[in-house]
Amino acid sequence: MRVMLVDDDKFCLSAICQMLRWEGICCDAFDSSSTALNSFAGDLARYDLVITDQQMPGCDGLELARHMREMRPDMPIVLVSGGGMENGQRDNLRRLGIQVQQKPLDLERILAIVDTVAVCRSRARAIV
Repeated sequence: MRVMLVDDDKFCLSAICQMLRWEGICCDAFDSSSTALNSFAGDLARYDLVITDQQMPGCDGLELARHMREMRPDMPIVLVSGGGMENGQRDNLRRLGIQVQQKPLDLERILAIVDTVAVCRSRARAIV
């Protein structure tokens, strides 16, 4: 399992990535959505899950998720929002298959998300 983390808050990014690594999960951290998108585009099969902050300079998390989904429609994406989001926005994102989580994210919630993605991936591989 390899996770891409995207957040312009370098401290938060480093802390979450380190916690995932302690749990044995491969993690690549990006503090810029453009750098993350370039890495993603360079190897579409590299990542199993993307967790991105919503509020970032330049390309925000939703825009980043849309670009990634254009390249790889099956990519599991979690959008992390520090501010309130209307129920209509959440519903639209869910219809697109983008999960929304509120900040702060704790390790248990992140691991639950990673576990869910891992189970879905293994089931998909068993079907093929």
